[in-house]
Amino acid sequence: MNKKTIITTLFVLVALSGQGQEIKKNETTINDYIPLLNAKGYQAYSFDVSAIKGRNVEIYCREFVNGKEVEDSPRLLLPYYFEARGDKLIIGFLPSETDSIAQYCFSWENTLS
Repeated sequence: MNKKTIITTLFVLVALSGQGQEIKKNETTINDYIPLLNAKGYQAYSFDVSAIKGRNVEIYCREFVNGKEVEDSPRLLLPYYFEARGDKLIIGFLPSETDSIAQYCFSWENTLS
């Protein structure tokens, strides 16, 4: 083979290998954002509360570390009762500007059976 044939063959191989490594973009889903939100201090917990739907409930917030309740943890009682209006309760914690305060939100969802 002559030098021109070798160079042309190498050029074709390089061009073909470049096309074989094309990366295509996928649509992002909410699951793609969960690690980002967790890294910034956002946490969500979901509970099946279909057994208490329509009943009044009190919600207590307690502090746990490594699965054990902190001994001097205040048992914070929210200042009012909730009526369980859905089949699913989502409790979310949001980051605050200080470590000693946590913001939270509650959401009731009806799930389709």
